[in-house]
Amino acid sequence: MKTRYTPLVKIKKNLFDTSERRLAEANARHKAASAALEEALHELQRFTQISCGTMAQMLQQRTLLSAAREQIEMLRHAVVRSEVEVAQAKAVLRQHLQTYEKFKYLEARETQTLLVNAKHKEQKELDAYAIDAYMYRKEQR
Repeated sequence: MKTRYTPLVKIKKNLFDTSERRLAEANARHKAASAALEEALHELQRFTQISCGTMAQMLQQRTLLSAAREQIEMLRHAVVRSEVEVAQAKAVLRQHLQTYEKFKYLEARETQTLLVNAKHKEQKELDAYAIDAYMYRKEQR
């Protein structure tokens, strides 16, 4: 049964579904960023410190370690950004769920009211038919 809230419920449902997809995407990005950070940390642990060798080799080792640390720092920032993004997506999802549930409830109440009114109207019509039939039979006698 269509009510005045039916289009709003449909719109709110679409918003809720969209925000649900965005949360799933944000979670996927967060997992990817966390995995990349873990991989970079493992890569840093695999580097072995050389204690002997030429100065060029030591400078090369230091440069590689420095680059790895910079990459780790960038990945940490990416993980923090993705955590913030997930938190924001959860807040938006919660808000959209609340508004969707509110309009769904209002639609259900209005549907219930319309059904009660239709039932009363039908009862009045049946009473009117019964009275007319009674009066017709009374006149026939």
